[in-house]
Amino acid sequence: MYVEFQNMPDASRIWIYLSSKEFSPEQVVDLESKLEAFCSRWTKHGEELKSSFQIKYNRFIILAVDEAFHEISGCAINKSIKLIQNLESEYGLELMNRLNTAFKSDDAISVVDLQTFKSYAGNQNIDSHTLVYNNLVTTKAAFEKEWEIPAGKSWHARFLN
Repeated sequence: MYVEFQNMPDASRIWIYLSSKEFSPEQVVDLESKLEAFCSRWTKHGEELKSSFQIKYNRFIILAVDEAFHEISGCAINKSIKLIQNLESEYGLELMNRLNTAFKSDDAISVVDLQTFKSYAGNQNIDSHTLVYNNLVTTKAAFEKEWEIPAGKSWHARFLN
């Protein structure tokens, strides 16, 4: 059962997928259609899941499930992973690489691998005030408060001088 993202409870579980390249406007429209269709039919052992998605900054896909409605299972999570893998293949995207890191630079979002991020931090191209995206958050509430934050307040801080 698809629900608008803003109507999902704060305790909803989320998964964040970062794209290595920005989605085009046409891709966003197509992705929204595919994600809404997926959420409308996403199930766990035949039970519908109350779910949603959001696309942020033409770079991030956020999937959400209200586990108070029905807990999610491994097979349902695998369905979402298969969806993301299909989107990667269809659009030539890289969404599953957890070593990619995003940060704001000159009002644009930059995506680099973790080694490059460490190098930038070591060279002070990234400091404690640089906005980073903490894709490790697991609830909607954490997403809204702890996702887009200064590097010094995130797990990224360990790489700063």
